[in-house]
Amino acid sequence: MAKLMTQTTFKQALAISLIALFGLSGCKGSGLFNGKLFKERASEKPAPSDEGVEKSFFVDAKGKPKTFLCAFAPEIGRGAGGEQMTLLYNGAMHCNIEFEITERYLVGKIINPSFPNDRSRWKETLKIPIKAHYYFERQKDPHGRQTNEWIENSSRSHWTARPMMKLDLASLQMSSLGGAEFGTGYKTTSVEEIEWDRENNFLGFSLNMVYSGFRGMADEYQGRYRINFLKFDHDPTFQKVPYHQENARLMNILHVMGRKVEGIEPELYAARWDLRNPTTLYINGAPAEQQKTILAAVEKWNTTLQEIGAIGKGQKAFIPVIKDLKHPFDLRYPAINWISDKRISLNSPLGIGMAHADVRNGKILWGGVVLYGGLLESYINRYAPVEAASSVNMVEGLSPFSAFAPMFAKNHSPMLGIDQIKSTDRGQLIGNMSRDQRKFLESEIAQVAKAGGDPTKAQAFRDQLASMTADSKGLNLIAADLIDQARLETKSVESY
Repeated sequence: MAKLMTQTTFKQALAISLIALFGLSGCKGSGLFNGKLFKERASEKPAPSDEGVEKSFFVDAKGKPKTFLCAFAPEIGRGAGGEQMTLLYNGAMHCNIEFEITERYLVGKIINPSFPNDRSRWKETLKIPIKAHYYFERQKDPHGRQTNEWIENSSRSHWTARPMMKLDLASLQMSSLGGAEFGTGYKTTSVEEIEWDRENNFLGFSLNMVYSGFRGMADEYQGRYRINFLKFDHDPTFQKVPYHQENARLMNILHVMGRKVEGIEPELYAARWDLRNPTTLYINGAPAEQQKTILAAVEKWNTTLQEIGAIGKGQKAFIPVIKDLKHPFDLRYPAINWISDKRISLNSPLGIGMAHADVRNGKILWGGVVLYGGLLESYINRYAPVEAASSVNMVEGLSPFSAFAPMFAKNHSPMLGIDQIKSTDRGQLIGNMSRDQRKFLESEIAQVAKAGGDPTKAQAFRDQLASMTADSKGLNLIAADLIDQARLETKSVESY
């Protein structure tokens, strides 16, 4: 009997022990048998950083540099000099860049289309200091076991083997970017609004900059610039459109690319959109009453391209979308931007058209239009006939811009006397935008007569002058006033 009780007691004790051990082990096997009797410590990672990035963002798996569009544009102007900034103007059009990762710097070099495969002939244009090369990995305890603490390990292996790096964007050094040259008078005070878009391989950030000695001004020139880098792949199937300088007599080509064959013989080609696929065009900042006009203009582009056979019937080259962009200047979004502030418009042209292309074949990858609406609306309110504007709004649902259309002749003679200018030279831009074609023709007629020149040439000038006067009487009055106003504003700015 005692023996039987002993056996029973033993079985009960064994069962209780098994139940206890099973409970400690946990239903999912994460307890004592797994070495985790107590709750596991939460994973700890460093605070998020806008400066850390994978090196694969700039180079591929084999270490070959990726190709980027590079651009910058002023977002905000401050102080006396800032009043003269042309906001959202891309100061580095057609800038194509590749990066090399060194121990101390991320070095950017501008692609030279004349020597596309020889990086030694490319110009170094910018350097971004590298604070550290590191692994982002779990910390190990004294016994070599991984913990739940994540660290930036910059001590293991050679720096070239570490996959991550930390950039000091605020200390960006620029000698030039595209066509813009930077001297020693500028300095960066801070960086903000850093955006890494890994899906599109895009980097955007804003630099607050101070520039001393701008145009001889005693005060510092201050502003915030938006910097963009967007990766793209060269398209070998895109065909170049050859361009000859004589073409300028027949058409106005805004963006001419080129290279020198073997560094000597020039080859020119016109930049153009790839019309095989439609481009989404974002309408940003336009007042509701002007949106229909802009949408109608884009639709006119599409129908015109259809009429000339550039795209098929029913196809669209550009698909407009009304959307407020966080940053109006963004290489991911081809856009038409409207600036309503009249004070900003006062020291800017009425509008600017921009493009950014692959310099090796002229394929446009981004485009932008900036309409300085504050001044535009001022002129509309001053000149547009009220009755015509009202009828246009009622019938077509468009803005008073349409009231100007009847004032233009269907065909215009080519403009004479337009100088070749640098797009980065504001003075030349202003001087040519206010070109008075009538006074130019009158001057040429006087010069030919004074020098006893070719009477046929003089008569050709007289015929063109008479044609301008007869074709666009109402427009001539507006143009004359706009030219005088532009010159007056230019003189006032220079005096200030």
